[in-house]
Amino acid sequence: MEIFNNGQESYEEIVSSGPAWWTEYKEMDAVYRYEGWLLDLAIHLIEQTVKNQYPSQADEKAIAEYERILRVDTDVGASLEERRRTIAACYSGTGHLSKSVIQSLVKTYTGKGCEITWDGTAFQILIQDGGTDIAVVYDRLATIISKRMPVHINYNMVAEASIHLNENVGIYCVGIPNIIIH
Repeated sequence: MEIFNNGQESYEEIVSSGPAWWTEYKEMDAVYRYEGWLLDLAIHLIEQTVKNQYPSQADEKAIAEYERILRVDTDVGASLEERRRTIAACYSGTGHLSKSVIQSLVKTYTGKGCEITWDGTAFQILIQDGGTDIAVVYDRLATIISKRMPVHINYNMVAEASIHLNENVGIYCVGIPNIIIH
């Protein structure tokens, strides 16, 4: 995202606004270079400030601040992109936690769809085709949903993923508290 459309260096832009022969003097050229550097730095900082408003584009310092504000435990081993997805999932939606909000959380964090049913005592959340790294994603997603879910409502999460075993396709489900292999 470029706000100022600053394709060229600011030095060139500053030089073009004054007499061309001023750059022949080392002192004036140094002033132009310093002003160009300051302008480039200001543009970079302003653009990063705007990007930090969105978790998907925020830098590491802003993500750490989001984690502090949203009371999300910082995962030291997680990449910046994984931390951004966690913040985006926590950040999306406020107020009541409905079926569509849960589906949005799952979609935001995993990029996958989910089915939600009510069996009379608890919600059943089935994440479809979770992929091979589902254990890490599943743990983080369970933490996010448990923070948003009211304590008086029970829920179970099951992640379904396809894996290849010696040219055969198997389905495994990761659920609380066990792993089910079909």
